[in-house]
Amino acid sequence: MIVVQVELWPFGAGEQRKIIASAVIENRGLDVSGGYRYIAELHNTAEPALQIPAREHSVEISGHDRRQSVWGLIQHVLSAATTEVASQKAAPALVDAPNESWAVEPPYSSGTYELDLLAAAWGWRQEEVAVALRVDADRLRAWRNHELLIDAAAMTRIALLKRVHVAMWRVLAPGSYARWWRHSGAFGGRQPIQVALEDGDGLEKIEMACASAIW
Repeated sequence: MIVVQVELWPFGAGEQRKIIASAVIENRGLDVSGGYRYIAELHNTAEPALQIPAREHSVEISGHDRRQSVWGLIQHVLSAATTEVASQKAAPALVDAPNESWAVEPPYSSGTYELDLLAAAWGWRQEEVAVALRVDADRLRAWRNHELLIDAAAMTRIALLKRVHVAMWRVLAPGSYARWWRHSGAFGGRQPIQVALEDGDGLEKIEMACASAIW
């Protein structure tokens, strides 16, 4: 029996790894052709962001020559599995997907408390939030104290921060957000927070990087 597991390491972070697919391949002995027959049980987890449903299915191969590398066997199994999947409709997801509203933003209503929630979750200081919003610290403080209304430009930046949060939520464990923001290496030795605050399109870069790290 051979067991194969596929792990996702978001941004190369091994402590965040999770199994996204697996296969159990069992040798069922010689077949009439003189080759070997195998049964494989395959499983992949759901990824709503990529519209990939969870799936479990079995495939059978025959006539396999065992005098090949194990990769030859895996290739044989995967070829049979992908051919089968292509000929069938996708199975319904076996795990709960996030609420549809989370595809765009978390279920927050507009308001300054969103900034407090994100700052707390990400481990950001208020001056860092101000830089992300492209305002000075005094204006941010006035917004948080309800002395001034948040202007349209800032609301656009808040919406971007929320999209970044959703992208992070899809690939990182919630308790690791603060540590990840200040982890060097994900962006050529720079910390993600440096990219977010120093580059003109830094938040967009973070959002795209998280989206690509899903897979």
